[in-house]
Parts: sequence; structure tokens; C-alpha cells
Amino acid sequence: MMPAWLVVARREFMIRVRTVWFIIVTILGPVGMLGLILIPAYLAKKGADEGISIQVVDHTEDRVSAKFDVDEEKFKIEPVDPATPADVLEKRLRDREIDGYLTLPEDLLGGGAAVYRGANTSNHMLMRVLERAIEDAVLLTRAHRAGLSNLQILSLTAPVKFEK
Repeated sequence: MMPAWLVVARREFMIRVRTVWFIIVTILGPVGMLGLILIPAYLAKKGADEGISIQVVDHTEDRVSAKFDVDEEKFKIEPVDPATPADVLEKRLRDREIDGYLTLPEDLLGGGAAVYRGANTSNHMLMRVLERAIEDAVLLTRAHRAGLSNLQILSLTAPVKFEK
């Protein structure tokens, strides 16, 4: 003899399992989860394969953007006149002439924030590449201002060996 709660639970389960919605969700649930995982990955890879065009408005005194080191095949970084108004860049973005634009403020070396605007801000690879390029360029500029030679800068920024 089954306990009363188990009889009720079994009956409720059987009623729910026989509904159309249970069957639909059981079949489409995993398909939806795969879509949530695979579609963003596909879009990020597609964007990386096509190449990304970014214009840089550099307001810094030292022209930090000239020190950017990025993969030229995947990223086309093009400096534009610092007097270029934001609406012109926004129009280029809307017209899909460029994928985005990066604004480097005058106080970037003093702690100011670089600002990126583009349709691909959810592309983590792009954001990491831009962040790394800006960090490296600012580091080089600050080191040169401090009077360090290129050899000293290289020795300070040498990668740390890491074994697995």
C-alpha cells in the first residue's frame, strides 16, 4: 500500500506529463538552450573572420593610438582627425562604413577613460584586444615620459613563464 502523498504526487505527475505543453517544452527546451549557447559564439566568430574596422579619435598629447599593436588582418585601426564630431562618427557607424569608434581623451595618461562605441560591444574578443592595445600603448607612453629606454621597457614588460 502506497502512502497517500505518493498517490497524489503520482497522479499530479501523470496529469502534467500528458499535457501538450510538457511535451513541447521537453523537446524544444534543449534546442533553445543550444541556440542560446551556439548563436552568440557563431556571431562572434563570424565578426572576427570578416575583420573589424575601427576609427580612433586620439585627443592625447602623445598620440597614444600610434603605439597600438593589433593584428592588422583582423582589425583595421584607422586614426581620424581629433576635431571629428561624434555625430559624424555615429553616422558612419549607422551607415556601416565602420564597425565602431574609439575616443581617447586628453587625460587618458592621467587616468581618463577611453570610450568605445560600436555595434559589436558584446564581442568579448574585440573588447579584450582593444583594452590590451590601450593598456600597452599607455604603458609605453608613460615609460617613455619617465625616461626609460626601449630595452628597459621590454625587460619590465617581459611575459612571465607559466608551465602547466
